[in-house]
Amino acid sequence: MNIRTLRAAAALAAMLLLILLGPETASAAGEGVELCIRTVIPALFPFFVLSVLLTGNASSLPVLRPLGKLFRVPPGGEPVLLAGLLGGYPVGADAAARAVNSGVLTREQGNRMLLFCSQAGPAFIFGILPGRFSVKHFVPVLWMIQLFSAWVIARLCSCASQCTYHPGNESGITFPGAVKRSVLVMANICGWIVLFRMLLRLAQTYILTPLPSWLNVFLCGIAELTNGCLALDRIAQEGLRFILCSILLSLGGGCVLMQTLSVTAGLDIRFYLKGKLLQAVLSGSLSALYLLSPPGWMLFLLLSGIFLSRFEKRAGNQDYSVV
Repeated sequence: MNIRTLRAAAALAAMLLLILLGPETASAAGEGVELCIRTVIPALFPFFVLSVLLTGNASSLPVLRPLGKLFRVPPGGEPVLLAGLLGGYPVGADAAARAVNSGVLTREQGNRMLLFCSQAGPAFIFGILPGRFSVKHFVPVLWMIQLFSAWVIARLCSCASQCTYHPGNESGITFPGAVKRSVLVMANICGWIVLFRMLLRLAQTYILTPLPSWLNVFLCGIAELTNGCLALDRIAQEGLRFILCSILLSLGGGCVLMQTLSVTAGLDIRFYLKGKLLQAVLSGSLSALYLLSPPGWMLFLLLSGIFLSRFEKRAGNQDYSVV
């Protein structure tokens, strides 16, 4: 049986399932559409438009060079990094793919930037998570952990020392062009969110209900990040909630993976997956350390920075790779 036959059989089975469970799946799809309209589009769409404008018109903006040096980003890649750190999933991955397609970055550079430039953005973190924790400073700490873990991966895995700047082939992106592209990407993202919302409803009804609350929420978050974060209230222990949330933010989940696949044609998604797994391990460890000892956590960050700097100097500031 070839792959096309398998796809057709899966589609037929899914259609029969939709007929049998019509009311449930229709209700879940409606919830997915509402989630997109109320949360996802307001949080992501403005960042998409601005990131397209930024990466399409500021391939080598001098004011961003200090940020590029901090993350060991190749010249011309600073707007991609900034879009990833501030725009959220999958803005950074989309920006990296556009930079490669326009000739600003090579394919190797774009692949390596996938390791660390696609993150949970501040709009998502500060827009959805504050109501999930009674300890108010947990939310900014979660964002700091995301940034620090991305920085560690960037310092170890980027290729700045062997990069040369490519001016790119685009003459510039206009505002109407940025809006048009952002609408197309946003529609793709919302489509995946609605689909995963339907799948989650079925999983919650027939598979996940008997599981412990923390495992139920964690699996929901692995499937779809937004729904998982909104369900964190089901976990009674706030410390466990904090650690699981940090891991979920770094992983992104299956829905984010599908969104990333849809905007990164020409790049190797394996770089993205390895970066997310490594970042999840770092974020979970940092979160646990923070709960055990906040002063020790700050000392760890300081020592890590010193260690990375000395490690790079001893190695002659050459490229490092975990892939």
